[in-house]
Parts: sequence; structure tokens; C-alpha cells
Amino acid sequence: MNKTRVLVAVAIVAWAIVVLVTPPAAAGEVEPLSPKNNISEHWVPEVAPPDTWSVKDGVIICKGQPHGYIRTKKEYTNYLFKLEWRYNPEGAPPNPNSGVLLNIAPPHKTWPKCVEVQLMNPEAGSIFPLGGGVVKGAIEKLKGKARPMGEWNSYEITVKDGRLTLVFNGEKVNEGTDLEPRRGTIALQSEGWEIHFRNISIQDLGGE
Repeated sequence: MNKTRVLVAVAIVAWAIVVLVTPPAAAGEVEPLSPKNNISEHWVPEVAPPDTWSVKDGVIICKGQPHGYIRTKKEYTNYLFKLEWRYNPEGAPPNPNSGVLLNIAPPHKTWPKCVEVQLMNPEAGSIFPLGGGVVKGAIEKLKGKARPMGEWNSYEITVKDGRLTLVFNGEKVNEGTDLEPRRGTIALQSEGWEIHFRNISIQDLGGE
């Protein structure tokens, strides 16, 4: 073997060692997503006009009409997304509606390509695809998990390597696999009735 071939072989081996021992990207810090004064601090309105949303004492208030959503400014692949939510109970219909949209792929429209974690009473906690998205093995008609109207509920949504897990008010209630899209923005829906969001945060879990 001549000197050139030896050098090439050494370079290939060195590259392979780097690939094998280099860990995936580390998890990031928790990033708060609850605005202090204005939605635009952390969110971008889509479809519905910006005045559909307001902020009071760190709580996002969504009118519910017209339909649309606010989305994160960044895209994510692996993450832990937390929030608390409740509907305004005064005059509320029996089935007020909203949702958390995961991994949205453009173009942005009322029903984009994504995976939804349902907020509609009484099926909050259900998970299903929208607009050509994919999720396998999730319960699409979960019932009876939300607290009485007007009380705060909590979601902890983990997406890691295409697997989605939902912890609802401290209880693991649903999960799915093979998410498509695998990467995208995250959104909170305006879909029919006034809903409030608070204590919103995201942690990038690293990886590709």
C-alpha cells in the first residue's frame, strides 16, 4: 500500500471514530413562551388577524373567532412543550374548541399539515393528523379527562424521534408514533370560543 493510500485510510478511520463518539446535540434550556405584553414577543399570528389575541397578566387570551392560530417563530424536531389552558365558562357552548398544532408545514392556512393535540371538550387529549399529516397508534377520541369548564388544565407534550407523548393534568393519557411532518412550528388555535393560555414553555431536546 503506498503512502497516499495509507493517509486516505487513516483519514477515513479518524472520521469514523469522530462520528461514533460524537453525541447528539444536547438538550437546550427551557424557553418561556408566555408574552409579558404582546403576542409578537414569541408568536406569529396566521390566518386570523392579530387582534384575535391579547395578553393580560401573562395570560394569552384568544377570542376564538375568526379561525386561525399563533405559531412559534422557530421550528422544532425534538422538544418538550408545556402549557396550561382553560375556556371562558361564561355562556360557553357544551363543546368549546381549540387545539395545539404540532410540526406545522407551510403553507399556513386554517387547517395546515400537522398533528393536532385536541383541546375541545369533552375530547381534550385526543391526537390526530390534519391536512395530510401522519400519526400512528394514537387515541383519536379520548374523553373525560378535562377538568370542569373554567378550571386550568395542563399539557406536557414530548416529541422525540417521531414519537409523541401527552401528559394531561399529570397523567400520561395518549401517545403516537411516526409523526409526519417530523419538524415544524407549534401553534395554538383560535377555533370557536374564548380560551386562555398561560405558563407556556418549550425545551429543545436536541438531536436531528
